[in-house]
Amino acid sequence: PASKFTIIREYIRLKTLLKNRTAEDIANLTRVNDERYEMELRMNEHLFASTFNVEPTMLPLIIFQSVTIALKYGLSSSSSSDFAGLSMLLCGPFGKPREGLEMAKTAELILKKPGTRRSACFTLFITQGCCYHWTSPLQGTVSPLLKGYQIGLEAGDTERGCWCLAGRNCHLFFTGRPLDSI
Repeated sequence: PASKFTIIREYIRLKTLLKNRTAEDIANLTRVNDERYEMELRMNEHLFASTFNVEPTMLPLIIFQSVTIALKYGLSSSSSSDFAGLSMLLCGPFGKPREGLEMAKTAELILKKPGTRRSACFTLFITQGCCYHWTSPLQGTVSPLLKGYQIGLEAGDTERGCWCLAGRNCHLFFTGRPLDSI
C-alpha cells in the first residue's frame, strides 16, 4: 500500500507541473511521439480498474504518473481517462471539486481529438459518474451516462459501457424518478 505521505508528495509534484495551465492549454498539447510512453500509458489505463478494487491506495500514484507523462511528453489515446481519473481524485478524496471539474473539462476536450474514441466510454463514466454531481444537479449526468453506454457498445467496450448504465440507474434512483418513466 502507498502511504499518505507518498500520495501527497506525488500530488505536489503534479501540481507544480500543472501550474497555471488551463483545460484548453492541456488539451492542445502535442501527441506523444515515444512508443514506450504510449505503451506505459495504455498499461496504466488497464491497471486503473483492478488497482481500484485490489489496492486503492496505489490508484492515485498510477493516475499521477499517467498525467505527468502526458504533461511532459504529450497526449495519448488514453489521456482523457487519465485526466478524468485526476478529476475524480480532486473532487472526492482531495476535496477540491472546482479543480476537479477543470480536469473533467480537460478530459472532455481531449475526447474531441481524433483517435480518442476508445477511451470515451470510460472517461464519461468517471466524469459524469464521479465528478459533476459534486457541483451540479445529478439529473444532468443521466443523459451523458446513457451516451457513454452507447459509445461503449459501439466500441466493443461492454464492461465499461455497463458501468455507465449502472451509474445512470443509480443516478436515476437518487433523483427520485418513478420507475415506470425509466
